[in-house]
Amino acid sequence: MIQKAAGEIKGVELKIAGSGESLERLLNNEAHIAGYHVSDPNSSKAIYQRLSKCDIEIYPVMKRT
Repeated sequence: MIQKAAGEIKGVELKIAGSGESLERLLNNEAHIAGYHVSDPNSSKAIYQRLSKCDIEIYPVMKRT
């Protein structure tokens, strides 16, 4: 939905990365939005801390149960 909406705005180029490469591409400024999943809270915390150090905002959108 975000990708479609951004595509309709003239002059906006949105780069999205999938899970396998998303964090690396995000940290290298090669993506604007990145999706990823982790299976344990410690990994999630480590990723959050790493991205926060680079002033990247993190918004959890889904949790597997």
